[in-house]
Amino acid sequence: MGTLVANRQSQDTEGLIGLFANLVILRTTLGGNPSLRQVLQRVRTTTLDAYAHQALPFEYLARVLVHARQCERQSLFQVMFALQNARQHTLALPSLIVQALETQPVEASACELAVSLHESPQGLEGSCVYQTALFDAPTVTRLLEDYRQVLECLIAQPELRLATLRARRYGES
Repeated sequence: MGTLVANRQSQDTEGLIGLFANLVILRTTLGGNPSLRQVLQRVRTTTLDAYAHQALPFEYLARVLVHARQCERQSLFQVMFALQNARQHTLALPSLIVQALETQPVEASACELAVSLHESPQGLEGSCVYQTALFDAPTVTRLLEDYRQVLECLIAQPELRLATLRARRYGES
């Protein structure tokens, strides 16, 4: 999975104008039938480790790892995930009128699946862009519903094991 990180880690770059963003790759193992709490801890550790090295340019990493990649894969990751949890502030400038622009959904994805979520007063809201050569709308809808159910189970039953969660979802015994 890939995600974007954007910030200035050094005081030397604080005064510069421009977007400081980089892709980081997040790989977490789900082996050993962990509980949802253990999965969350693994993801947290992986994410914090990636953030610690976020200054390493993705292009450099891709060049170094090109020999380890599978030929049939387009990228070092297939899923892009973004959670926008920064507070939105209204920009007030003297003598200027500032208003948000309406955006249109993106119709193409550079990776197989891109999920973008943001916090709202109603909870998490978001969008999903996917390659139609790989997925159809009902499959993506089912995938997102599964994700919502995993999040709900994580809150209600954090010690639930992945195998138990799968059995519940698909009626297995």
